[in-house]
Amino acid sequence: MSYSGIGRRLREFYEYKVKSTRDLLLQGELGFLLGGIIEEVTGRNPYFWYRQKAGKDRFVTRSVRDHEMWIDLYDRGLSRHLFIRGVHEREATEAYRDALLNLRGTVDEKITVLEVGANIGYYVLEEAQVLGNTASIIAFEPDPQNQELLERNVAHNGYTDQVELSTKAVDTTSGERTFHRSTHSNWNRLEQDDETGNVDQLVDSYPVETTNLDDFLFEREIDPNAVGALRMDLEGHELHVLEGDG
Repeated sequence: MSYSGIGRRLREFYEYKVKSTRDLLLQGELGFLLGGIIEEVTGRNPYFWYRQKAGKDRFVTRSVRDHEMWIDLYDRGLSRHLFIRGVHEREATEAYRDALLNLRGTVDEKITVLEVGANIGYYVLEEAQVLGNTASIIAFEPDPQNQELLERNVAHNGYTDQVELSTKAVDTTSGERTFHRSTHSNWNRLEQDDETGNVDQLVDSYPVETTNLDDFLFEREIDPNAVGALRMDLEGHELHVLEGDG
């Protein structure tokens, strides 16, 4: 492994293990912390068994920046990270928010935003809040479990009029591809010939409808020049989307 690879692993360990442990201890979430440690070793989390026996839901609300979000405690990815930290990718979030504020200050007409790989809506809520009624956000999310929480979070925070959900996966071409679900919802990915992103801990696969962005905009009669922002989180598949076939 290269020095850069070792450095990345160390940063990930500090961000997702050390900081997470500290934050859970500060919040008094000892049961959640111990359950997570046992899960790392055995693959099973006794904390969730306890919650189930106590009649507690796997879905809980958490304050996330300026919003309240529904999250899935069983998801070992984004939801769990938001439960622990209340924020995701802090520096990237702030940079994106600043870019959106600048966009709103320079554009008078409706701003179309394409959110590709919307997950449960973390960035969608930021877009809707910053751009306000000038926003027309199209959130692409092919995973049914993420879709449910995405819709729930959009409605819960009052952004239904600004956000449209598309269940299609954005790909190089329009058609159908195999979609892989992971134990970490933000590691979900389309099946590809080359390995990109996180490819381990996949738990399910099924076909999904795909769309090329050019095709989607053409079918919806959306002028590409009206797209003010495009944000993607596709586990390394972003370049393929940008290349497209149009």
